Amino acid sequence: MARINGSVSNYAGNYAYYLDVYEIQTDVTNNRSIVRVDVWLTSGTRSWDSISAVGGTVTINGGQHNFSKVVSIGAGGKVVLATCDAWVYHDAAGGGSIGISSTFSPTSSYSPGYCQASGTYTLSTIPRASTPSMGAFKAGDNVTVSISRASSSFTHSLTLKVGNTTIKTASGVGTSQTWSFSEADVKSIYTAMGSATSATATVTCVTYSGSTNIGTKSATATCSQVGGSTLTTTPNTTVGDSLALSITRDRATVTHTLRFYAGSTLVRTASGVGAAYTFTPTTAEIGTIYGAMGGANSVTFKVTCAAVHYTRSLGTSEKSGTASAPGVSTITSSPAHTIGSGYTVTLTRTRSAVTHTVELYVGSAKIRTGTNVGTSYAYTPTAAEIAAEYAATPNSNTATAKIVCRCYHYDHLCGTVQATGNATVDAAAAAPVFTGFVFADINAATTALTGNDQQLISGYSTLRATVPVDSKATSTTGATIKQYILYCGGASISGTYSVSADVSMQLAGVTSGSIRVAAVDSRGNQTVIERLTVLVPYTPPRITKVTLRRDSGVDAKTQLELQGVWWTGSFGAVDNAVNASYQYRGTADKDLSASITIPITTEGAEFKYIGYVDGDLGTGGFTFDRSFYLLFTTADLLASATAEGTIDRGVPTMHMTQTGIGIGKMHESGSIDTVGNIVEAGTALPDKYAAKAHSHTALTSLGRQTPEIGRTANRGGVYSYNVAADVSGAPADYLSVLGFGLGAGGSVEIAGHWTAGQTLYARALRDWQDNWWPWIEIITSKNLLNKVYPVNSIYISYSNTSPASLFGGTWTRINGYYLYAGAASSTMGTTFGSWDNAIAQSNLPARTAVRLNLTGQGGSNTSFGAVNGWAFTSMQDSNQPYGQALTVQPPGIRLAVWRRTA
Repeated sequence: MARINGSVSNYAGNYAYYLDVYEIQTDVTNNRSIVRVDVWLTSGTRSWDSISAVGGTVTINGGQHNFSKVVSIGAGGKVVLATCDAWVYHDAAGGGSIGISSTFSPTSSYSPGYCQASGTYTLSTIPRASTPSMGAFKAGDNVTVSISRASSSFTHSLTLKVGNTTIKTASGVGTSQTWSFSEADVKSIYTAMGSATSATATVTCVTYSGSTNIGTKSATATCSQVGGSTLTTTPNTTVGDSLALSITRDRATVTHTLRFYAGSTLVRTASGVGAAYTFTPTTAEIGTIYGAMGGANSVTFKVTCAAVHYTRSLGTSEKSGTASAPGVSTITSSPAHTIGSGYTVTLTRTRSAVTHTVELYVGSAKIRTGTNVGTSYAYTPTAAEIAAEYAATPNSNTATAKIVCRCYHYDHLCGTVQATGNATVDAAAAAPVFTGFVFADINAATTALTGNDQQLISGYSTLRATVPVDSKATSTTGATIKQYILYCGGASISGTYSVSADVSMQLAGVTSGSIRVAAVDSRGNQTVIERLTVLVPYTPPRITKVTLRRDSGVDAKTQLELQGVWWTGSFGAVDNAVNASYQYRGTADKDLSASITIPITTEGAEFKYIGYVDGDLGTGGFTFDRSFYLLFTTADLLASATAEGTIDRGVPTMHMTQTGIGIGKMHESGSIDTVGNIVEAGTALPDKYAAKAHSHTALTSLGRQTPEIGRTANRGGVYSYNVAADVSGAPADYLSVLGFGLGAGGSVEIAGHWTAGQTLYARALRDWQDNWWPWIEIITSKNLLNKVYPVNSIYISYSNTSPASLFGGTWTRINGYYLYAGAASSTMGTTFGSWDNAIAQSNLPARTAVRLNLTGQGGSNTSFGAVNGWAFTSMQDSNQPYGQALTVQPPGIRLAVWRRTA
């Protein structure tokens, strides 16, 4: 709103006349607006009533408007005399200015008189040309141009250029226009772009109101080349498998050319690829990959992806992975089997195209090879293969059975896997062929009793078994016969096998009528033949009880009670019989007496005798004050047995006669006849007393002496002496010595300081040549500190207790240092190092960057061409952390440490 001030002819200092001008409506289409003029009259201190209407005029842009108004205005009042509106056209630019004037002509007293105001009013600007806008876009994208127009009746014509090349036009456009681009359009964009990756796109908008061009405006944006694609899948694959690749592309219209390499060998080229591609190799391509792989089981597998947008090359990306042969198969069955029967090899393979060559072994012998095997292979052995298996295990009933499986994928050996088990010989089926043997008792003593060498006496016959050469054992399964074994009862003996001679074995003292001979082959398998014979169940005689007893326990006459058992049967040719006898000697004697028959009696299988026996006194028995050893023997027709007995001395504890008593002996004379002393209250009777004198060795004080070199001085059994300063042979000065002697010479001496009194020394005689061992110092509580912790020693503890309170001395605690073991040349006690250290630039390794400008394809393969142009630039990082403090502190443990200073 604008104000135009006017003037009055009366009371100019009191009245004011002015105009307020403003626009109340805009007609954008017709480029005009309604201008309103408010006519105002104000009063200061006066009042005025016109009573009747007063006329006035308002002229707007040359157009006059008349008004009349009855006015009543008080002091300080304000009144609108008139409001006039008029349409006003703006200039071509939508703006401009107009003239405004007004008159008002009251004539009564106290009126303001003739009032008039005039001036120029500047019109607001009505928008004319519309404003276009568009965002940055990539070649081939749809482009939308938005138009901001002042009037919905405005229309527009648009022109889109990239660089200086017109790409699209449009007319009759309202508020927006969207263009899509043909292939030719995109190619034109790229042509306009040239070798650059972007260009300026300009849209020019001409605005029309009807058919009238009311203005032109432009807008710019960046048109960019479509971005390059990225191969997102790492090409790790198993040869023969399909490999799905994903490509991230900037726009769906981008296509790609893929090249697949195994090592440096091109396997396939695929063109026109979009966002995904599945590589399923042909048989020939699989062969190419394996050819590049050689003898290995993997090769670098690379895919390059060249992106194109309407013939515009967008660059190449690549990914490298590994093409691997399928993993080796797994043998899921065991080759364990019994020789003569087969088994099935079952396999789990990692790919269905994998085939196998299966080799079957027993021991180190290859038995069979199967080729082109899938997931299973049945082994049913032929007779020759069974024989080969037996031959592979000649000395054992088991051998290692092994499956060696070679895994192939399109003729490429992927690897070998093995499984083992046991090939077991059927011991029964493979046992030696053995027909028989002959036997005989070859003990002349037993055959004399039986009268038949085909019978055996238990425990005494000697059995001999013979395998005639005509009956020798053989093997039909590749083993060799090693030996024969004769078994009888719990005993056995072996005989070495012979192809050309009889083999005999014998056992003494057999206890069974079952005779078995086993033929044993090299595998340990046996064929046993058993023959039964008569066994005489003989048992040898045995003494079960021997009791010897002097009459009254002390007399010479001695009774014997003897009992035993014996076998009462018949040997065949003769019946058994039994007898008994004994021999004796004094326990201090060496030789036994002649044998004396004991008249035993038998009752069934028992024999016994109870009665007196003759001794050294003949029928009178055995001397009473001597002891005797007796050896008893019982014998039958085949064996004998012995038993021992003793007769103790016949000495009484007390022997009473009419003339006296014997104690510990037979009474001979006197009232009391004893073997030893008579003791009363622990002391023998007076005639047995032996007084003992007790003596004391005196201490001999020798005064001041020199320590002996040998035992030459007569110093007594216990003696002492003093040693002054600078005495040869003394361990220290001013000593008091105490010696302990053997005879006239000392053998141990102890010396102590008689001034300080803190140290003890000792020495002793070394040998009978009177040589002394050197003096040694004895550690005491007084000198312990100086011996264990001399001055400048270190004491370390987990406790904070000062060593001064434990050992004495003066100590200084050490804080804040690690202890370092210095060399002998070091100055001990010096400190060094710090907790924080700044890193110097010279302590950091140099880092060098290399900038290479390469042309050509490069690489070591000459087919790629040469590498031209290179440059070397050394660059130092500006942000290396030198000059900063660094704390270096290895793991540690806190301990209390002191140093002794005095």
